[in-house]
Amino acid sequence: MPNSSTGVNYQEPLHALIPGIDTFQGRVVHPQFWPEDLDCKDKRIIIIGSGATAVTLLPSLAKVAAQVTMLQRSPTYILSRPNRSCARSWVGYLVPDKWYHQMQRLSSLLTGRLFVVWCLRFPSAAKNMMKKVTSAQLPSNLSYEPQFSPRYSPWQQRLCLSPDGDFFAALRSGVATVETGNIQRVVADGILLNSGKMLDADLIVTATGLRLLMGGGVKIKVDGHDLDLSEKLMWNGVMIQDVPNAAFVLGYTNASWTLGADVTAQFACRFLRHLLARGKSAAVPSLPESSAKFDTVNVMKLNSTYVKIGAKDMPKSAERKPCTGRTNYFSDLAWVKLGSLERGLRYDAVEVCKLLSTSLECHTTYVDSQNP
Repeated sequence: MPNSSTGVNYQEPLHALIPGIDTFQGRVVHPQFWPEDLDCKDKRIIIIGSGATAVTLLPSLAKVAAQVTMLQRSPTYILSRPNRSCARSWVGYLVPDKWYHQMQRLSSLLTGRLFVVWCLRFPSAAKNMMKKVTSAQLPSNLSYEPQFSPRYSPWQQRLCLSPDGDFFAALRSGVATVETGNIQRVVADGILLNSGKMLDADLIVTATGLRLLMGGGVKIKVDGHDLDLSEKLMWNGVMIQDVPNAAFVLGYTNASWTLGADVTAQFACRFLRHLLARGKSAAVPSLPESSAKFDTVNVMKLNSTYVKIGAKDMPKSAERKPCTGRTNYFSDLAWVKLGSLERGLRYDAVEVCKLLSTSLECHTTYVDSQNP
């Protein structure tokens, strides 16, 4: 069942209530709709936000702007990381290229996973580590408190990576800076904070987040009835309750998103081979009635603002199989290779699906209900 979408609404961004934004005499831009004719040269720019978009924009804009200020309500953990693999040692030349690249990939996967586990198991130590490595990269005019000290522990929300430390290099250049505070109101030539501080600006960039959109906004109908995804549970992080023959691509919020796509693709291949081997035409995740009593959680397992807002339109997951969402790449890959394709799936459904421009209609007729 093909449907290409990214999970992001490209027509409507996540709007934030910014008092007085209409009174600003300069230009206001949302990163999702970046004008091709926008000239940032020698401009005083304020980026409102502290997520990945803001952290990515700041070093790029600092190359041409007169001044760039990242204005945040609360800080984000930002970690520098080399934007390339380590140089190949002499040991690497003793093995074939294929083996070497496989070892590099495995090393990267294990390092990332162990770091996340360590942060979650030892949050105090993780906070101290982040403070130490961040403080070492800051210019003398910026302190760790309060600009880089979030209220939460690492990986309770996504951690931002700065390739080759470009974010901190921009701060040390003197062109870019970070300001933490709440907006009292936007005025004609800048932003006034509750603290009374005035930030002058010629251009305001509202990097306030993306609006999540499941399935590209396609409405799903099963047997003539609209399906409300927010009332459904995920099946092992890849299929959705009561939707036949449909695998949804979800990535990892604490690792490369494409790893989740890799797991889903491998599952889809195994699932189709399994259908053919059994001589079946379709399978539908059909969870037991007791699943209605499961304690559900956000399928992305984050408490970021954009995730909380988008959660009302997304399926849920639980801590019990087979209703779990994504866990980690290694355990998910093991399940894709060896896990049961029987538990929680109902086979022998004759499926007819029509992918229309705005909806997906599925009609299922069960000819054998012996395998609930």
